[in-house]
Amino acid sequence: MVIEWRGTPPDLRRALRIESRAGCDIAPLDVDTPGDAERVTSYVWADQVDRYRRVTGAIELARRHPVRVAAVTAGDWLADELAEPVPGVATVVMQSVMSQYLSTEARSRLRRTIRSAGRRATPDAPLAWLRFEPGARHFELRLALWPQGAELLLADAHPHGAWAEWFVGAEPR
Repeated sequence: MVIEWRGTPPDLRRALRIESRAGCDIAPLDVDTPGDAERVTSYVWADQVDRYRRVTGAIELARRHPVRVAAVTAGDWLADELAEPVPGVATVVMQSVMSQYLSTEARSRLRRTIRSAGRRATPDAPLAWLRFEPGARHFELRLALWPQGAELLLADAHPHGAWAEWFVGAEPR
């Protein structure tokens, strides 16, 4: 499996500790449940061998490092999860290719909830919103940070992970 990386990646040599991980989906699949892993791989076209390898690799990673996934909408889940900042912890909200499947109202609620939590963020309890979604030209990896209020375009990428171009320290073309 070959992924073409372009540009200079961000310096990620800082040590970090993950306190917890959790997620939500209105109809979550469990790759340890018979049939669910097969269902996930069935969405990959037969001629997309590299994509199939990435998906099966992700399934193996999910099996080794399980995450609690609540069966609830993103808006409801985030309203609870982001109700109060957590001192001493940087909270990261990560989403990948989901906004296009939400209604206009659900997208608006998601943004309002995250931005409201951002206004409550402090240097001791920062909030980051990392998202990989369709952009103007390609799929974009964007990061919003609070309490700074910064919004960064980190990279453009192929929607299925074939390539990514980092923009850290450079202006996107």
